[in-house]
Amino acid sequence: MKRLFQILIIAIVAVLIVIVGFLVSNYHKDISVKEIRAKYAYPDSDYVDLKETEIHFRSKGEGPAILLIHGNGASLHTWEKWISMIPDSFKVVTLDLPGFGLSEGFEDGDYSDRNYVSTINLFLNELAIDSAIVAGSSFGGLLSWQLALDHPDKVSKLILLDASGYPRIRNEEDTQLAFQLASTPIIKDMLQKVTPKSMFEFSLKEAVADDMFVDQTYIDRHFELFLKEGNRKAFVDKNSTSNIDRSHEVNNIIQPTLILWGDEDSFVPVSNAFRFKQDVAHNSLIIYPGVGHLPMEEIPEQSFKDFWNFVTR
Repeated sequence: MKRLFQILIIAIVAVLIVIVGFLVSNYHKDISVKEIRAKYAYPDSDYVDLKETEIHFRSKGEGPAILLIHGNGASLHTWEKWISMIPDSFKVVTLDLPGFGLSEGFEDGDYSDRNYVSTINLFLNELAIDSAIVAGSSFGGLLSWQLALDHPDKVSKLILLDASGYPRIRNEEDTQLAFQLASTPIIKDMLQKVTPKSMFEFSLKEAVADDMFVDQTYIDRHFELFLKEGNRKAFVDKNSTSNIDRSHEVNNIIQPTLILWGDEDSFVPVSNAFRFKQDVAHNSLIIYPGVGHLPMEEIPEQSFKDFWNFVTR
C-alpha cells in the first residue's frame, strides 16, 4: 500500500510539472497597441471613432465603392492580393472589425452580429459611402448578407466567400479549434493569457487545402495580432455570444449575389454554398475544386477574376 501511495504521489507531481510547464511556456503578455500598429499598419492606414471604438481601415482609389469584410480571427490583411488588382477607378475600402487586427474592441462589450452590422453601417456613413459592392469572407460573409438585409440601400451587389450563417449540423467539422476553446468554460478564461502558438498554426493550416503559403511570416502576423492588447478578450467574448439564427431571412436578399466556395472547406462546408444558391433569389455560384476556406488567399488570381467579372458586368 505504501509503495502504491508513493507511485500515486510521483504520478501527480509529474502531471503537475507537465501542466505548469505547458502554462509557463505558452503564457504570452499582451502586445501594446502602439507596438503592434508600428509593425502591421500600412502607410495609408487610417482610423475612425465609432461607438467609442477606434476602427482601423484602408481606402484606395476613387469611384464606385467596394467594401471587403474579413472573417473571424482574421484582419484586413486577408484582402491584400485582391486589393493590388483593383484599379484606382474604384474606391476599395477594407476595415479591421472591432476586436480584430488593429481595431479596438467594442467599449460596451456587445459582440453580437447585429452590433457588428450596425457598426459597419455607421462606418459607411462616416466615409460618406451611400452604396457599395460588398464582399465578405466567412463571418464577414454573414455580416455582409445581414447588412444587405438590414440596409438594402447600402449594398448594390453582394459577394459571399465561404460565408457563415446557416446553423451547424451535428458532427460537421466546421469549427476551428481556437473557436471551440474560446467558448469552453475555464479554458476561455485561460486563453486570454495562455495562448499556444501551435494552436494557431494548426488552425491556419486547417483552413486551407494546400498549406504551402502558410509560412512563418503568415503565422507570426496572425498570432501577434491576436496578442494585441484587448484582442484575446474580444475573441473570447465574441465567440461566447449567442446570436439569433437569421438563416430563414436569406431568401429576402434582393441584391445580385455571387457565391464563391472552396470544395475542401473544412470550416463552413460546401453544402452551405448550395443552401445559399437555393435561397438567394438572384445569384451565381462558383465552386473551386481543391480549395479550402480562403479562396481570395489560396487562389487570388482566379477568385479575383470571377469577382471582378461580377463587379463590372
